[in-house]
Amino acid sequence: MKIHFKKILSYLLIFALFISLVPTNIFASESTAAKDAAVFFSDLHTSASDSKTSITKSIMGSVANSGNSISSVTSVGDVFSTNNTNNFGNLNTITSNIRTGLGDSDVPVFYAWSDHDRNTSIADYTGLLYGAGNDGIYGNEDDGNYYIYTISMSDTSTNDRYNTGVLGLNQSTLDSFTSDVAKLDKSKPLFIASHQPLLDRRNDNGNAYAWCQVINAAAETMDIFFLFGHNHKYDTATDYFYTKGDTMAVCHNSNGSATNVKLNFTHACAGYMAPSSTGSTSSTTRQGTVILAEIYDESVKLVTYDKNGIYTGSYAL
Repeated sequence: MKIHFKKILSYLLIFALFISLVPTNIFASESTAAKDAAVFFSDLHTSASDSKTSITKSIMGSVANSGNSISSVTSVGDVFSTNNTNNFGNLNTITSNIRTGLGDSDVPVFYAWSDHDRNTSIADYTGLLYGAGNDGIYGNEDDGNYYIYTISMSDTSTNDRYNTGVLGLNQSTLDSFTSDVAKLDKSKPLFIASHQPLLDRRNDNGNAYAWCQVINAAAETMDIFFLFGHNHKYDTATDYFYTKGDTMAVCHNSNGSATNVKLNFTHACAGYMAPSSTGSTSSTTRQGTVILAEIYDESVKLVTYDKNGIYTGSYAL
């Protein structure tokens, strides 16, 4: 018994020494509330006859019950289902459903442009969306706790499947990203909302490698999270999440050829809200979900939510 007791005492002393050497914020981070939070989702696929009111309100209500203070919501493309005809719904209705679900009538709601969202009031825009503070100027002391940058699908896609006539990435657009991000406070995270991912499953995002290069360079000095949608039916299990230090095959032409790149940033699916109405789903499609980004002083946590709360099914973050 003496030998057994001495072993227990030794283990306790070792554990006590370990506790004294570990920074206290490692243990405190989970018990401290997030100082801010943002919601990202993709592929709601509303139509003129179906605004997806029920699923939008229920999922956003679930996020509201998380107890976080939500400061923005961003659609990462395909909030509509416009195909070859102008079959789209009302953006004001969608925004209202999001705000009603969250219980916040003033929360900013942003929409990244994708080809299913053409001919609507969603702007074909690539640039900074959020984080400039009250004066509207990025990089000042009154900036928010994070930034959002949207990349229009017209600047990633190499397949103009609906003859929009707007596709074609210019070097000046990449240069603008670099110069815009250079002005930001590097201690705050940057979220990039892009409908198409940088990996390839559909042979339609041949500009991905060019974007990956400038994002990788920017991520050398700040934390960047690239959030995408679009692929729903085509995702494989490994596609949903890559983090800093991982190697990912990044598409570099319209034939789907790819180059392996070691990432300096996180590349993750924003969650597919309701693509099943289009018939474009498979057994690996994480449906009925959104991503909640919780911002802490020293970390960012990405959490998957569905209408029941934190999503724990396949491919959850």
